[in-house]
Amino acid sequence: EIFQLMSTMAFSPRVEAVPGAVRVHPAGSIKGAVPLRPGGGPPTLLCGVGPPASVVKPSRPIWSRVVASAAPVIRSKAFQGTSLMLLFVALFLSDAAGCFGFPDDPWNTIQDGMMTLIMAFFTLEMLLTYIVDNSTYNLTSFFLWMDVLGTISMVFEISFMLGDGGEIKTTSSDSASSSAVLLRAARAARLGARAGRITKMFKFLPGFGNDNKEAAPEAEISRLLQAKLSARVAALTILLVVALPMIGLVLPQYPEVDRSMAAWVDSMDLAAKSSVDAAVSRAEDMSDFYAKHNGHYYPFRVEPLGGTHTADLTGWGEYPSPNRLADVLLVSGDNYAVYFDFSVMNQFESGYNLTVTFLVVFVMVLFSFNLSAVLSGLVVSPLERMLTVMRAVTETIYGTMSVLGDDEAVAPGSGSAAPTGKAKLSVLSEVDQLEAVMAKLAKMSKLMVSKTGVGEQELKDMGDEGQGVLAMVDQTLQRREPRARSDVCIAEGLRFTEGKLSVAADVLESWELDVLTLPLMEQKMVAVWAVLDSALGQRVARPHTDADTLVRFMDAVEPQYHDNSYHNFAHGVDVCHTVSRILSAIHAERWLGSVECMAVMIAAICHDVGHPGQTNPFLVETQHELALLYNDKSPLENMHCAVLFKICSKAPTDVFHRLSGEERKAARKVAVETILHTDMAHHFAMLKDLGLMFEMFGAERPKSMTAVEVADYFGTTLQPQDNLLILQMALHTADVSNPLKPFDICHAWADRVLAEFFQQGDKEKELGIPVGFLNDRLKVKKPSSQIGFIEILVAPLVSNVVNLFPSLGDRGSQLVSNVESWAQLWNEETSPDSDDQAKMKARIEKMKGMF
Repeated sequence: EIFQLMSTMAFSPRVEAVPGAVRVHPAGSIKGAVPLRPGGGPPTLLCGVGPPASVVKPSRPIWSRVVASAAPVIRSKAFQGTSLMLLFVALFLSDAAGCFGFPDDPWNTIQDGMMTLIMAFFTLEMLLTYIVDNSTYNLTSFFLWMDVLGTISMVFEISFMLGDGGEIKTTSSDSASSSAVLLRAARAARLGARAGRITKMFKFLPGFGNDNKEAAPEAEISRLLQAKLSARVAALTILLVVALPMIGLVLPQYPEVDRSMAAWVDSMDLAAKSSVDAAVSRAEDMSDFYAKHNGHYYPFRVEPLGGTHTADLTGWGEYPSPNRLADVLLVSGDNYAVYFDFSVMNQFESGYNLTVTFLVVFVMVLFSFNLSAVLSGLVVSPLERMLTVMRAVTETIYGTMSVLGDDEAVAPGSGSAAPTGKAKLSVLSEVDQLEAVMAKLAKMSKLMVSKTGVGEQELKDMGDEGQGVLAMVDQTLQRREPRARSDVCIAEGLRFTEGKLSVAADVLESWELDVLTLPLMEQKMVAVWAVLDSALGQRVARPHTDADTLVRFMDAVEPQYHDNSYHNFAHGVDVCHTVSRILSAIHAERWLGSVECMAVMIAAICHDVGHPGQTNPFLVETQHELALLYNDKSPLENMHCAVLFKICSKAPTDVFHRLSGEERKAARKVAVETILHTDMAHHFAMLKDLGLMFEMFGAERPKSMTAVEVADYFGTTLQPQDNLLILQMALHTADVSNPLKPFDICHAWADRVLAEFFQQGDKEKELGIPVGFLNDRLKVKKPSSQIGFIEILVAPLVSNVVNLFPSLGDRGSQLVSNVESWAQLWNEETSPDSDDQAKMKARIEKMKGMF
């Protein structure tokens, strides 16, 4: 298309003003090289804007004059309208004559003359179009070859060429069927080639052409789309009409496949050997047969062929001769020739052909209008609106956001400075404008995300004085030491927990550990193992704490947990172990800081320390002292954080004692933020943030990445605030991870959590306050409650986690398995009807679809 536009420009004249005239140089001439004198050098056109007396108009090249003369003719409405009218005549004239039974004399002569003139007109049209629009109408053009085929096919409509008008048809039973199909297919091909011209002819109609010589780019896009689609619609039409005759393979073929005519003629030949009367009798029987069993075609004349057993039966028959010789079928034997009248059948066939022709034209026109409307609605109009809005936005941005420093901007694709402000729009195409706007928006986003306007590298390069100034306005700004990633175990002799646990090592390194079955001392050792002795712990915690301090810390934390059914020390240990499993699965040690990883495991141990066994809404409703202390904002979680750091404030139990001041601040931030986000009030916000993170960083990630490659990928793409979200996700997922473990473990924890809920429900009834949905022991069914808990809260969370970290995909499978087990218990306990069973099945299938 670009080449075609350039070719058009190359053939366009260039205009320059000269005193007294406008000098127009033909394409290819050099500006200023044409002398203003008759016969001197290349021709120059002069259009007077002043006195033209001394100007003589020289002659132009022959080819240019032909093009200039032919272009207005073929592009005129009259010429296009005439071409369209003659096209319809060529399409319908022959079949209309057959359908209405016009006689051969004089109709064949009239038809031949009209078809010859139309063929000559189409030939002239092709020649002129080739001369004028050679850039688009050339030997590689679909429309050119379609026109050539359609024009050549007209020789089959002219009797003195290859047409069959005015001739009596004969048939051979051996090749009748195949000939009929081939003839119809050939005719349909001619029809399609002519009908396909209609899509090209419609360009002269209102709304189809491009009358605006100064058309906008949007209109040019529309024109190109219409031209390309017109060619495809025409090609589709040709294929369609060529295929239509194949229907004849399953329909009766008259007269070609009717063998009765030849059989009757053979019968007459045999009868003639006996006597003439016998032959006459057979002829009468034949007439009666067709009158009785057919009626659509019949014999109207029998003539002798001069055999030894013939008689003159000329003129025999009760039917008149047809008006058209093309309606006569001659069947010859040894002694007699029988003429059959196929007027009715040929009229049917002509009517069928007219119907097919109208149908093809109608479908083609309908598709042309429909595709034009669809493209206008789905492509052109939205594109026009988008470009209009983009231009307005570009003007606004370039006109008002000069503060972003665009003075040094460079035009896309060039090495020179580009105009600034709104003036830049005049030299940029729509695509370049879009690119410039995106670059501008990237600058704006960078300023919005940055708190200080200083990049990370610039911050590192600053001296202490510069960082001190920034710290005055951004109190969260801290001096960060580079985080070293440890890929080797840091061993302090033997593992501290070795020999102190009855649990096998492979169970500790799995999701099958049942903390509830362990005695208190081993529960503490499980927490120590997770933090210090696990493969993860040896990499991230060993450099920052020691085993004796960690054990004293566990001894101090355990008494602070209340003897609740669910929120007890065993739950804290279970969550700590689960956090260790999650961080190991995502290879957190490769891309998250060792201080942060240790901090979230310590936070996991204390994330429910001091829990009274009631929920935040209950504390707020009863105006509990914790709700009053923390202003109803996550009172439990704030209390857990306070207890954790109160324990760490004492030297013997300070697990962070090896950290520097900056590292201690980082650890405290992680512990506080992750514990606060175990409040279910933040659950759905976390789902949104995880989904956004996946769309921004994970959706384009290759699915074939290994777990280590995913870890390294996130290590190079995520920002510090994103890393905090991952740590919050790890603790929150571990806190609700019971459905991710084997069903016996999941079932045991479900019994405990419901028992705690029921105790709060009893208290709510006693105080006369609203009873929570899961707190009424008289209404809640355990299987239903667990399915709802998993469906609404756990499954969406785990789905987002698995999207980010496919290495945790087996947890999704375990979740689905547990849901199915709960559904089986529900079915056994409630005996639901078929409708409820169908609804439950649909819910489970929906959860399966998440993984």
